[in-house]
This record gives sequence, structure tokens and C-alpha cells, in this order.
Amino acid sequence: MADGVSYQGDGDEIDLRAYAIVLWRRRWLILAVTAVAVLLTAIATQLTPPTYEAASVLMVARTPYQVGAPPDPRNPGLKIGASLPQDIPAETLVAFARHPSTIDDLARALHRSSRAFRGNLKAVVIRNTPLIELRVRGRDPADAARIANAWAGVVLADSQALFASTARRSLAFFEGRTKGADKALRQAEQAQRNFAATSRLALLQTQVSALTSQISSYRARLVDLVISIERTKTELAQTDTELAHQPRTLALTKSIDSDPVMLQAARERGQQELRQWSAVSLRTEELNPVYLSLAGAQTTLVVRLRALETERAQVVAALTSLNQELDQARRELATEQLTASRLAEAVATARQTYDVLLQRSEESRVASASDSAPVRVAAQAVVPEAPVGSRRLLLLALAGMLGAVVGTLSALLAEAITTGSGQRQIVRGEAPAHPIS
Repeated sequence: MADGVSYQGDGDEIDLRAYAIVLWRRRWLILAVTAVAVLLTAIATQLTPPTYEAASVLMVARTPYQVGAPPDPRNPGLKIGASLPQDIPAETLVAFARHPSTIDDLARALHRSSRAFRGNLKAVVIRNTPLIELRVRGRDPADAARIANAWAGVVLADSQALFASTARRSLAFFEGRTKGADKALRQAEQAQRNFAATSRLALLQTQVSALTSQISSYRARLVDLVISIERTKTELAQTDTELAHQPRTLALTKSIDSDPVMLQAARERGQQELRQWSAVSLRTEELNPVYLSLAGAQTTLVVRLRALETERAQVVAALTSLNQELDQARRELATEQLTASRLAEAVATARQTYDVLLQRSEESRVASASDSAPVRVAAQAVVPEAPVGSRRLLLLALAGMLGAVVGTLSALLAEAITTGSGQRQIVRGEAPAHPIS
């Protein structure tokens, strides 16, 4: 094989040493191409004019007056207080500074075309700070600083105009809502006064208290009646039992001497008849006094039991009537209390809504009258003294790498051309320019 390039086996493996030999033999070509690439890059970097970068810094700060956002129209009384606006994110201001309308305003301020700034303006957020850096690159350092300051001025003016416009819209919105809230508050207070003038709330509370006291008294009396009835029934049962064991009459036997009338009659008839009648005994029947006493007690107990049961029925009827009256009074009282609670809640909600809207209206009025905005110029751009890094060494290194690759490919291509020319000369029977090994 020519130039020592050999194939082993079936040609599947290539000897890399042959390529190394070829590259070493063509090393001057590779070095020349690499040197030319580096030289051309060095000349280009030297001829390229330097680029300067100027930067102005903006700061996003909390506004001294908070301009409230429009509340939720479905429930303003509960949402307004929670809808305080947040500080403007720095990313939002960055997007505002990059917006085409802002760039157009900058171009008009400098009497230039917006295309002239394409690729030369960059707005970034300084990490972990509320600061925004507006960077401008250009060939003229003074012009770059002037553009950076003009850009900061345009962003500041536009943000102030936007803030003032928002404040004026908020003021108009909150003034209209404040008037409506004031009217709603007056209506709620008037409705509460009208209800208080015609309300039976105090009367119903007194009535419920009196009915409750009466029911308690009747219930206590009912308990006493139940106990008395049970006691009377027990006594009546005992009396009935004793009365059943007592005879109604008693049979009495006595001598005639015990009867004064008979004794006087016998004396009038003589002593002999007196002696005869003295041996005579009289048999009589008399009512049993124990039976009579028990019968009287039974009658008294029956009368007492009927009186107690009658009173109990009257107490139960009175309790039923009082409970019904108490239920009706309680329902009316609950209705009155619910109405009073709703009216009081309506007044409280209307007053809260009015106070919040009035506060937001005053804040919007102050904000619309002031020149304050949540954006400040933290630092003006100064004329840069040195150009930004051109990365000349990196470019030269890349040029050297690219030149080495191109030189290597050129060396291999030249070797292939030379080898092909030598093989054609051997086929024609001519001596090759270079011996083929």
C-alpha cells in the first residue's frame, strides 16, 4: 500500500499510525492553515471598534399611598378590605421597559428609529433586590450613557403616567361606590329605627318570662296534687277496708234497772212489780260508733279526692293553654329577634363597606394628586471608561482550533490527491513523482 498505509485481514481494520505519519509529513501545511486563521482573527478583532456599555438603575419601591383595586362586585362589603394592592414585581417593570411601546417612546425622545436600538438594549433584575438595571451598548460611550439615562427617564415617566391614570380611575370608581355605600348605610339605619319603633321585642320577652314563671308554678302545683291524690286514694282504700270489717249496728242486752223510764214506771206500780221487772232484761240494737266514724271519714276522703282530681284537671288544662301561649310567644319572639339581628348585621356590613370605601377614596385622592410612583431612579448611567470585554483570547483560541481542523482536513485531502496521481502514473508506465512504498 502506498505511503505505508496498510490494511490487515480483510480490510476491516485501519492502521492509525499511517494517518499519523501522513499528518506529520504534512505538518507544515496544518501549521500554516492554523496560523492564517489565528492571524485573520487577530486582525479582525483589532479592526472591530470597541463596544461600551452604560447602565442606569431603577428601584421598585412601595408607594406611600396604596391605590385600592376595584372590589368584588358580588360582595364588596367583605372583599374590599382584603383587596389591598401588592407592590409591583420587578419582573413586571422589566417587561414594561422591554415593551415595544416603551422603546418607541425612547426613539421619539432621542429622534431616532426604534430599529437602531435593536439588540443594544437589555433590562435585567438584579438578583434578590428590587433593583432593575437598564443596559445600553454602543460604540460611543457618551452616547450609550445618554441613551441609558433617556431610557430610564422614559420608563419613569410612563410608569408615573400609568400610576396617575390608575389612581384617577380608582378615585372615580371609589367616589361613586362611596356615595352608594352611604345611601345604603342610611337606608339600613332607617330600617333599623323603624323596626325598633314598632317592635314587640321587649313585650314578648316580658310575656315569655311571665308565662315561664306561671308554668313553673302550675307544674309545682300539679306535682303536689298528684302526691295528694295518691295519698288520699291510699287513705280511702284503708278506710274502705276497715269499714268492711266493722258491723253497721251492735246488739245490746241490759236489765230494766238500767233504763230510768222503766225503773220509774215499776216504782209507781209497787215494790212487788219492781222486783219482778228487775229480773227482766232488755235487748236493743244501736248503731256502731266506729262504723259511723269510718263512714264519715270515707265520705270526707271521697269529697277530697274529687276536689283534688278536679283541681288537677284544671291545672292540666291551664298548663296546656299556657304552653300553647308560650310556644306562640316564643315563635313571635324568635321572629322579632331574627329580624333585629338581620337589621343589625345589615347596618354593620353597610357601615364597614362605607368606611373601607371612604378610606380607599381618600387614598386614591391623595395618590392622584401626588407625583409619587412605585418607581425611582436609583442611579444615573455614567460614561464608561473602558469597553466591555471582547473575549479576544477566546476568539483566538477558537480560531486556532478551527484552523487546526481545517489544516488537518487539507493535509489528508492533499495526501489523497498525491496518492491518486502516483497510482495513475504507474498504470501508464511512468515514474511517479514520489516513490510509493
